[in-house]
Order: sequence, then C-alpha cells, then structure tokens
Amino acid sequence: MALDLRKSNQRTLFWFHELAEPALQWTIRNLLPLGGTMVDCGANAGLMGLLALHYRSARVFFIEAHPRLQETVEANLRLNGFDDRATMLRWAASDAEGEAQFYLNETHDGLHSLAMQSGQSVTVRTRRLDTLFTEGLVERIDFLKIDTEGHDFTVLTGLGEHLTPTRVPRIYVETGAALTPIAALLQSCGYEGFSALRHTLDALPARRRAEAGGAQLRHFEPLGDRAKNVLWLPADSPEAKHLRKLASAASR
Repeated sequence: MALDLRKSNQRTLFWFHELAEPALQWTIRNLLPLGGTMVDCGANAGLMGLLALHYRSARVFFIEAHPRLQETVEANLRLNGFDDRATMLRWAASDAEGEAQFYLNETHDGLHSLAMQSGQSVTVRTRRLDTLFTEGLVERIDFLKIDTEGHDFTVLTGLGEHLTPTRVPRIYVETGAALTPIAALLQSCGYEGFSALRHTLDALPARRRAEAGGAQLRHFEPLGDRAKNVLWLPADSPEAKHLRKLASAASR
C-alpha cells in the first residue's frame, strides 16, 4: 500500500494492519459473498476495500471526501491492479445532494469529518447513498461499511427506501454517540446488531498468522449500550443466528 507514515493511523496500517478493526476484517473475509458488491464509505487509505478485492474478488465502490486520500486510494488500486473492479467516488455521503464543509484533522487521517466542525475545512460535494441505486450503479449492496466520524446516522438516512435487508443485507457502522438513533432506525428496518469486540495486540494471532488463527477468535457479542462499531444483519438470517450461537457459547 501507498501510505503516509507521518500519519499515525497509516503507520499502524504499515506495521500492524491486523489491528485495524479485526472484526471488520473478519466480516469481509467470511461474510462478503465471492464476487459481491461492497461500498466502502469513508474509505480513508482504502484498506478494507482492498481486502474485499483481494480475498473476495468483490466489486468495490470507494467513497472518500478528502482530496489527498482520494489520491491515496487510487494509487493503491493501481499498485494492486484492481482498477477494473473498483470505482472511486469523490464525494461525501450524506442525506442531501449539494455541498458542505468537510473539516480536516492535520495529525490523524481517521478524524476528518462533516460533523466535527473544528479546524480547517474544504468544500466537498455531498450525495445520498441511494443514488447508487437510482443511477443504476448497483442493484444490491452485499456489504456496506460506514465510518464517517459522527456523520454515520445521516449517511444511513441517505439510503432512503433502499435501507432494507433485501437491498443491503450487511452493514458495518461506527455508531459512536449516535448508537441509540442508529439502532432504532436499523431495528425498525429488520436488522439485528452485534457489537464488535476490540482486540489488543496480545489477543490477536501473531503477525502473518491471521489466516490460520483469526477465524477462531470471537469477534462479536450481542449489541450492548456502549457499542462503538456494530455489524447489522437481517434478524432472521443464518449469519445472525450463527453469531448469536457463538455469543451464547462464549457466555457459558
């Protein structure tokens, strides 16, 4: 990957990419269908979408508002030869079509946001996620990842009538302080949430043993009131039943 080692989160990706949300990485490797469609909303340097391209031969839409990170994602696609299965969308997902101020964090590339209004900003284009459907880019999103630093509930509402398990069967979202409204919205649409567990370096398999040992780690537990990152699945799906079974076995 093309990474800027002056940025703390990109240094982490360089040295310990397994530590970058292991529950999310597990979801991509184990639940995203082969050849499926993923939307990486808040793509940053593009790691999660790249994993989907590499491990699942997915079709990936990267959505990123930061001009420099857009260039990073495109550089990483070229480096890995994934240009033919990936699309870079240079806008910020929201609930309206237009423009907005996008606030930049100069020290940490994971904290740029439409919602955290402090520091320098740039004007960016905003679009609703339902335009992916209405403009014919997708018929179904097999896996939607949303990490937009406090803007996540607004991004979800931008799906409109397409926010349904039949159209978007897997959603991984950073809930933060918006857990209550996000949970109410998604549960009303027929989803069940599972809290992602936060693993430390000691809890993870040794570097380069991820494929051999990672599948044996439990990555999710039933939705709790302090959840930060949550995987949402159709409540009646085999995947949800499997995660409930794992959680039940771990609590014995």
